[in-house]
Amino acid sequence: MGEATPHETVAKILRFNLRDGIAEQISCPTLVLDAEQDIYLKGQPDELYAHLTCQENSPAGLAAQQRQKALFDSMDREDLAPSTGLRVSVEAPTSAPDGNTIKIRYIRPDSDETLPCVYYIHGGRMEMNSCFDGNYRTWARMIATRALR
Repeated sequence: MGEATPHETVAKILRFNLRDGIAEQISCPTLVLDAEQDIYLKGQPDELYAHLTCQENSPAGLAAQQRQKALFDSMDREDLAPSTGLRVSVEAPTSAPDGNTIKIRYIRPDSDETLPCVYYIHGGRMEMNSCFDGNYRTWARMIATRALR
């Protein structure tokens, strides 16, 4: 950024914002997401959403979401990752104390044998995508099948 010190760099970064008509100039479909437990950007997604003229619920934004979902779901193929010999289940426990329902997808060899596991948790603030998307379903079957070999 061309500044001489880290302090000057941070000061320059803090001058950037989407206020004063800048957000209104965004012309592409934009998906704005807000994490419930976000302690750093609380309220900022709502503020940005209010200023956008190209909301994610616009026809173009919804079409983009559908294209992404179709792409990911096209990767869920039995010829890439067969489900034969696997047990797939979904549990939905309720967390405490907030009462949120958390959907957990289990994929394992179809046996009662105690096996090691792979625990995958999304590190992207749970804003986009899901273990229920086709590409992740295939990936999970591939990993679970490795235990059968």
